[in-house]
Amino acid sequence: MKKCIVFCLIFTPIFSACGFYKIPKSKDVLNYITNTTKLNKELNSDFSILVWNIFKGKRQNWNSDFTKISKGIDLLLIQESSLNKKNIPIYQNLKKHSFIHATSFELFGSKNGNANAYKVLPIKHHFIRTKGREPIILSPKITLISYFKLKNNSKLLATANIHSLNFVSASTHMSQLHQLYNKLKSHNGPLIVAGDFNTWTYEKKENLRNFVNSLSLKKVPLIHKDIEHEEVVDFVFYRGLKIKSAKVYNEISSSDHKAIKVKFTQK
Repeated sequence: MKKCIVFCLIFTPIFSACGFYKIPKSKDVLNYITNTTKLNKELNSDFSILVWNIFKGKRQNWNSDFTKISKGIDLLLIQESSLNKKNIPIYQNLKKHSFIHATSFELFGSKNGNANAYKVLPIKHHFIRTKGREPIILSPKITLISYFKLKNNSKLLATANIHSLNFVSASTHMSQLHQLYNKLKSHNGPLIVAGDFNTWTYEKKENLRNFVNSLSLKKVPLIHKDIEHEEVVDFVFYRGLKIKSAKVYNEISSSDHKAIKVKFTQK
């Protein structure tokens, strides 16, 4: 760990100066992969989501696992997505989905951040870049918000795909959630907030609890097994919907986080 920190302290400024590392300008944050022009105009009353921190797709078998569990899903919320020569073709193989990717930072040509994939035409997208930064390489985190029309519902569904700051103080961790709250507080329709919340300490768990309560969200009950870390930090919260089923893919180990599948129906 110390060697890694020393390496980053020495080489991050060099990489940045040489153009190998950069934080994109706001106009360059969003990237699109359009696999199909035949997207549905609205979500059915019953729909499914997949939430997964994919560890940049670096592990063996991630390609086959991702492709297998994603095909029948309506909305994908992906953390630690990495747009590069290896992963872009994998995204392109999901012929019935299109993707939007929000980049936190670029390193050696890979764009790293969060991605949403969908079978339904989004009404609009927003991204929120944290004011706080991870230490050493000073990278921000990104939350990607998408809005969708629901069948027989005049109100839009909002989905917020979050990857929380990790190696920061509890107050900095809370500031990211406060940014998201300010963006979502005026939304009066169904809402899903999901992702990797990095709630490793009691204080950060309290941050999340206060955030969830402030938006009147409920937690999807999930059973995690064989996790690689000491804590479960991946959650799905919702309001204005009913749960039909929820599943953690505990058998999949091609990321250091477990994929989560939830089927919702409208109230």
